Amino acid sequence: MNRQEIFKIGAQLLFFLLLFPALFIIPVGNRFESAQTLSDQQEMTVPVFSVETEKKAVALTFDAAWEGEEIPRLLKILEDADVKATFFVVGDYVKENPKVIKAIAKAGHEIANHSDAHPHVCSLSEEEIQKDLFACEKRLRELGIKILPYYRAPYGEFDTHVVQAVANAGYLYVQWSVDSLDWKGPSAEEMTNRVLKRTTSGDILLFHTGKENTLEALPGILSGLKQMGLEILPVGSLLLPEPFRIDHAGRMFPIS
Repeated sequence: MNRQEIFKIGAQLLFFLLLFPALFIIPVGNRFESAQTLSDQQEMTVPVFSVETEKKAVALTFDAAWEGEEIPRLLKILEDADVKATFFVVGDYVKENPKVIKAIAKAGHEIANHSDAHPHVCSLSEEEIQKDLFACEKRLRELGIKILPYYRAPYGEFDTHVVQAVANAGYLYVQWSVDSLDWKGPSAEEMTNRVLKRTTSGDILLFHTGKENTLEALPGILSGLKQMGLEILPVGSLLLPEPFRIDHAGRMFPIS
């Protein structure tokens, strides 16, 4: 094949790509079965921090980026309390702990996206952010895990650029309104008092896997929340279906 033929083929390929770009775009609108999947028209500027809801309920979430040995104990605590939660998992964690991820899903808990390589997303382009979260999604799908269209960035980082990049990928950025601070190493009593004092209906609670103090505190926290009359849900059961709006503080409201 001479240079002229190569140039001709290249020109034809370029014309084809320009004429039919949609064939080469990763589809984002039909990958999920959730009511919270974003419409193409919705512009996002802040994550969801909490939810305005008629339910007297809160969402329980865990970020899973390291360790895996304690997961059976954690799942037993949740089972004993008859509580389902949402686990935001990192792709690298999925790679190293496939049996753990399957156990979480088998127990009926939600699995959501916490990035693939745990990067600082505010320093990434939209393409880089989406490439990273799609990589995590791919790992989960290869395990046969149902992943929901909820994303939480490593370190809780976000700006308007990040939130919109996530939305453009078909995900809803879900933050938290009550931080257990388990990663700072408080005692079980300190963590319990902190969470119960700060939690009200519509809050999204943040915990982490791999934390011994979390395992110690969790039974008392779950019991205390129930005594406050709060139902404990996975995040997908607390979030509102479209149409909704998110105010400047990250509160999700229904649009009637």
